[in-house]
Amino acid sequence: MNHISVSSKSVRGRIPAKTHMHWIALAVLLLIYGGASISLAQTSSGTITGRVVDQSGGIVMNAEVRLINQLTADVVSTKVQSDGGFVFADVQPGSFTVDVRADGYKGFLKKDLVLSSAERLSSGTLVLEVGS
Repeated sequence: MNHISVSSKSVRGRIPAKTHMHWIALAVLLLIYGGASISLAQTSSGTITGRVVDQSGGIVMNAEVRLINQLTADVVSTKVQSDGGFVFADVQPGSFTVDVRADGYKGFLKKDLVLSSAERLSSGTLVLEVGS
């Protein structure tokens, strides 16, 4: 009967060079993609919120809220939500004016809101006066 024996001396304690290269390649990929996901998680945009009510504290449902970048004059607009609130998300840092308009009410401006990186800034409760 023939016996086959394998010597453990030739394998023990040594990792073939190809295996080292695989581990190095894996480490490099983890550094590249891991670093990319960390940098993607960081954001510079922020959020500006507020609430629009009339002089009695009632919600002004038909109000349009415009956010004006004071440096670039870029404008974005939204309508108030059912609770009177509004949200401008993903806003780049800068100085802003909030302009509120609604039929039957005087216009309202709130100037010089300064949004920093990743900040959630409240413009407060904006009270509209009856009139035009």
